[in-house]
Amino acid sequence: MTNSFTKILQFLGLTFLFSGIVVFISLVFNPVGMWTWISPILYSASPALAVVVLKRYIYKEDMASYGLSFRDTNPGWLFQVIGWYVVYILLCIFIWYIGGSILHLAGWGHMELESIQALQSNIEQFIARKEIPIIPLSPIVMVPIFVGIGLLSGYSFKLPILVGEELGWRGFMMRSLQSFGLLQSAILIGVLEGIWQIPLFILQQSKVQIGDLLVFLMYNIVLCYLLLIIRMKSNSLVSGAALRGMFVGWYLFFTAYNIDGKSYIASGYGVIALIALIVVTTSIAYLNIDVVENYNYMQDEVEE
Repeated sequence: MTNSFTKILQFLGLTFLFSGIVVFISLVFNPVGMWTWISPILYSASPALAVVVLKRYIYKEDMASYGLSFRDTNPGWLFQVIGWYVVYILLCIFIWYIGGSILHLAGWGHMELESIQALQSNIEQFIARKEIPIIPLSPIVMVPIFVGIGLLSGYSFKLPILVGEELGWRGFMMRSLQSFGLLQSAILIGVLEGIWQIPLFILQQSKVQIGDLLVFLMYNIVLCYLLLIIRMKSNSLVSGAALRGMFVGWYLFFTAYNIDGKSYIASGYGVIALIALIVVTTSIAYLNIDVVENYNYMQDEVEE
């Protein structure tokens, strides 16, 4: 346990060091242009780089148990995560509509289920940047649009970036803390990963409040619980990384259009997403109770 704890501290130290360098360059030198696109990629690569340095060059150990092999991926989960992504979207829309349009909760904005013809004027309004428009689209139109955006994000340019992150958190850290159990591992990894993401989170948001960060950490813990289950059932990091990429696509919906132009978590999106994620995670955990009960002892089925 002492050796494992030492490796965890070394991994965290290297991860925060590499990502801290990216933040330092961003804040001190304030580079523009391509750096705006490159810096998040470099930041996200920090956990993977830390694992490679630690396992390949310091301890000279293999990473076969970290789920990095595409060959050993359970292909069924590559499709299952798409289905759960659709469920997540529908839940978000439902919760948002109930909370904002029916209950009129403060700061949640509202969704107008008007005719599709109203879309054109709102797009023109958005492009002109006069104000953030109220969404006029019905869920029937919104779902295929953002399923497509999520698939593009999750299974294309975001996938290799997020696999790198997953290598650190659901690869190295998962195996290092697996004996603690599923819930305890999710809390520890979720909090540590959330703290690691906060600098990038702050850099990308113009207004960040304490409430934003608390909801963000809670969301990250629940998401980590979900990703650990998917990691075990899918036999690799790929499916979980793809689902995270899809969530990024859905996040763009809220930031691009509504919730009254306020900070995306403080204005209700974080609560909406958190409730929807809890429902999805609980459902997946119930359907995969074998992972919940046997998580401490499960190993990957790696082909020779």
